[in-house]
Amino acid sequence: MLLMRIATLKQRLLGLYNSKEVDEWFDSPQAYLQNRAPRELLADNCGFLHVAGIINVILEGVYT
Repeated sequence: MLLMRIATLKQRLLGLYNSKEVDEWFDSPQAYLQNRAPRELLADNCGFLHVAGIINVILEGVYT
């Protein structure tokens, strides 16, 4: 289940970034996630929805 969540979210970001950049984003602490890496939050539904929301904001151009 976790791998499917990661794959789903990564696929959304691949329209803006290359695969290396997407991997780095998932593994790097993010200020808007309280300095946690997105990958750390994907184990439960709440964390998944939070990261998905951040990705929506990125895709809308707010964090680019």
